[in-house]
Amino acid sequence: MHRRFAAIALAAFAPWTALACGDSPDAVLVDGGSDAVVESPNDGGPRDDAATNDASSQDAAVGDGGPIDAGPASDPAEPGPFSVAVSNASVTAASTGDTFSAIVATPSGAGPFPVVVFGHGFQLPASQYTSYAKHLASHGYLAVIPDFPTGFSSNFIRDAKDLVATIDAVTRGNGARGDASRVGVTGHSRGGKAAVLAAGLDARIKAVLALDPVDGAGGFSTCNTTTECPPAATTLAALQIPIGYLGETLDANGGTFGQACAPAAGNFQVFYGASKPPAFAVDIKGASHMSFLDNPNCGFMCSACSTATADHDTVLALARNYEVAFFDRHLRGQAGRDSYLTGADAQRRYVASGQATIASK
Repeated sequence: MHRRFAAIALAAFAPWTALACGDSPDAVLVDGGSDAVVESPNDGGPRDDAATNDASSQDAAVGDGGPIDAGPASDPAEPGPFSVAVSNASVTAASTGDTFSAIVATPSGAGPFPVVVFGHGFQLPASQYTSYAKHLASHGYLAVIPDFPTGFSSNFIRDAKDLVATIDAVTRGNGARGDASRVGVTGHSRGGKAAVLAAGLDARIKAVLALDPVDGAGGFSTCNTTTECPPAATTLAALQIPIGYLGETLDANGGTFGQACAPAAGNFQVFYGASKPPAFAVDIKGASHMSFLDNPNCGFMCSACSTATADHDTVLALARNYEVAFFDRHLRGQAGRDSYLTGADAQRRYVASGQATIASK
């Protein structure tokens, strides 16, 4: 959301295997202290422009027994072939001084796995996005949702640095199972903007998918528009990696408390307009800003936004489809996934059915 209306407690967590730090890492990942939950698949600094962003030239990842990119790809909307361990760890980011918990969904097998880091929304806990992490992990991704602190501040650069620190934490050190050469970031609302800004800070990030991102100053405090809350367009003007947006316009104007949850002046359409090709934007009809949560009826925070007319499970299924198809395309070089993003499958499933419209460039 654009503003916070109440504090939400962090979710309880279980541990993940501890990782030792590498050479001067920004972050350290430590064990959380209790058993992981195992599920079957059916249930900071400026970018180095010299670094490659060509995912198609990268080798296939190795999962439990062989290349996970080989052979026909499964439907990205359906659970993938990997069993998933869901656990939690604590990340300490040296660049910001923040220490925060992170939900980690790990595929079965030895890895290393491509990494997707998910930025949570304004005053919304990481646990509200657990289904995304599980779905990504079932398709062979190490998916991490850091519960980085934001308080009532407007420091989006700090948010972005915490996302970058999370990448460090899962890719560095002995036993790390994340592949630093194949990293994507995603996020919802404020976390969507943080994902864009993180890509401007770290060249390891090869692709960004933002879910109803919100631009603007945010929070209840003023901020420095250069060092704390720069407009997303500043980063997007220089960003030359694939980027996608899922969004809605139901919350483009005043909400329950007079503050639009995704104001038209800074919504996903504005982000898309400022993005360089390749980029796409999916406008989900009848979705609200909170439709992207696992539970859109989350109490006071969710009541601040409009009531969706689109079926919640349908919106979530669309979003999870795009998460897998997008990162398969741009972290694994699977060109066939274009069909599920803007091509025939996307047109049949979402456009012809009236669920969404799709723009691309």
